[in-house]
Amino acid sequence: MAVNLKSPNLGPRVSIIDHEGNLLSRFGDPHASLGPTGFIGPHGMCADSRGDLYVGEVSWTLWPGAFPGEPRPENIRCFRKFEKVH
Repeated sequence: MAVNLKSPNLGPRVSIIDHEGNLLSRFGDPHASLGPTGFIGPHGMCADSRGDLYVGEVSWTLWPGAFPGEPRPENIRCFRKFEKVH
């Protein structure tokens, strides 16, 4: 949402919390980004039996609000896998 674009702690990131709500980890840039650590609109996440994370994004839909006036990239990301590092 456009109202969240510049608000602290509401950026397009993934936060990992424990059962008591304590922040364990957070990844993603503070603001919408196409960079290697950035997200535009993370929307859903799941983990597999190995602990790898899969994140779905609504990048296509959110692009105009996140980057007004900029053309949407042809190969915009919508799904990513993050492998667990041991």
